[in-house]
Amino acid sequence: MHRCLAIPEILHLICSQLRDDVVNWGDLPSRRSLAALATASWAWHEPAIAGLWFEIEGLDTLVRCMPQDLWQRNDKQELVLRRPILRADMEVLSKYAGHIRYFIENEYPSPSLHHALLSHCQGPLLPRLKRLRWLTDGECFSNIRFFLPRSLERLEILSEDQTNHEKLLNLLSSIPISFCSNITDLYVSFCDVSPGLPSASRIDRFLPQWQSLSSLEIFGAPPNALWCTSQMPNLRSLAVNLLESPNEPPPTSLSAYTSPHHSPIEELSIEKVTAISDIVGFFEAHKLTNIRSLYIEILPIQEGSSTATKVLLGQIASSCCNTLESFVLDHDSYNGPFPSIITPLLRFSNLKRVQFGLGRLTDVSDREISRISSSWSSTVSLCIKSKNLPPIRLPPSQA
Repeated sequence: MHRCLAIPEILHLICSQLRDDVVNWGDLPSRRSLAALATASWAWHEPAIAGLWFEIEGLDTLVRCMPQDLWQRNDKQELVLRRPILRADMEVLSKYAGHIRYFIENEYPSPSLHHALLSHCQGPLLPRLKRLRWLTDGECFSNIRFFLPRSLERLEILSEDQTNHEKLLNLLSSIPISFCSNITDLYVSFCDVSPGLPSASRIDRFLPQWQSLSSLEIFGAPPNALWCTSQMPNLRSLAVNLLESPNEPPPTSLSAYTSPHHSPIEELSIEKVTAISDIVGFFEAHKLTNIRSLYIEILPIQEGSSTATKVLLGQIASSCCNTLESFVLDHDSYNGPFPSIITPLLRFSNLKRVQFGLGRLTDVSDREISRISSSWSSTVSLCIKSKNLPPIRLPPSQA
């Protein structure tokens, strides 16, 4: 073996590259290479095993590393236990569990397998886990507490059973207090949520407890999920997919949600907006002066779309005209004059990318486009698509 390969850091770099190919692309040859390196020599064994076990899906993989007389496949090819799990079996499992950094629990795990394994746990099953994706509802949902070590950095929970949302909200309220206080990234999806479900409207009761978050994504949230982010001092990235037909308006009293400090949010994405006034109020109350990237999707609105959109753009310009670099607006129901959309954007000093998807535009002329072209820096990329006109692009060379 070449003497350079006697340097542990080089071996770890090689195995890390193979691991990334496996994790990102599912590259089977890279997985086979790691398996081969793990048996090549003691020098390669540890970094290769760490690469092989970096990410696993479901507990089946862990059980299969235990003695073969412990488990078998039934007629449905499901993994079942042949005998009770012994302490010696768990010692074998612990040799591999410490390497796992990313764990995905599938939608339909075996309750009996969960119970058999976790009944032997005095603490987290995967003690050095950094990322957890939890897809299961049902009776295994509460077992997530055995997968929350102090090392966890990103948590993703997807709940498709709306009757389980109350349990989910209680769990989310307890995690930063009882389990992991250092999670920086949180993704929560309330799939198929009913707008009238009481628990969904109480999502703002747990969010302020997550003081360590720098990135938050919520799918299926009521509008009040936006307002309480003012109480999250480290939040840099916020993405919210709102309920399409929320039955609960934003709070009438902003005193509990406004902050004297400027919001640290730099990346903001808000989808399925049904009331533009909600977003205008959100910008007013939160002092969003640090935003660099902004995406807003507005659902069809019956009345006042043109005027409300002009107010929204004016508020955005007032809040972050010195910082915004990328702005994407999808608003198919906007029918109005072209200058009303563009003029507020001329105040932005650092804008580099603008992309609008609109309804029907009026008052579009070569003179107006030339005025915009001369007012803006040549580094700005503009693309406006509408239902009644060809796409408008600046610079024209990008067509």
